[in-house]
Amino acid sequence: MPSVQASYNEGSLVNISCTASGTPDPDVQWIRNGMILSSGKNTAFLTFSRINRTDDGLYTCKANNSARNDEKHTRLVVPCK
Repeated sequence: MPSVQASYNEGSLVNISCTASGTPDPDVQWIRNGMILSSGKNTAFLTFSRINRTDDGLYTCKANNSARNDEKHTRLVVPCK
C-alpha cells in the first residue's frame, strides 16, 4: 500500500477509514508510535472529534490474515491557524 499525506484544519472532525479484503477476512488496525488506536475486521476507522496539532504525524494502517500482511502509511498534517 502506498504512503499518502492529508492536511486538516485544526478543530475539524476527521474520520479516515482503512479497508482491506481477503480470505480469511483480515484484521485491520490503525497504529501510531506502536500503539493500536482502533481495529476491526476488514475496516478500521481513525476518528478525531476535533483534530489538533498534537495529532500531526505518521499513522500506519496494518492489515493481516493467515495468508498475507500489508500496511499503508498516512501522514496527517495539522497546520497552525
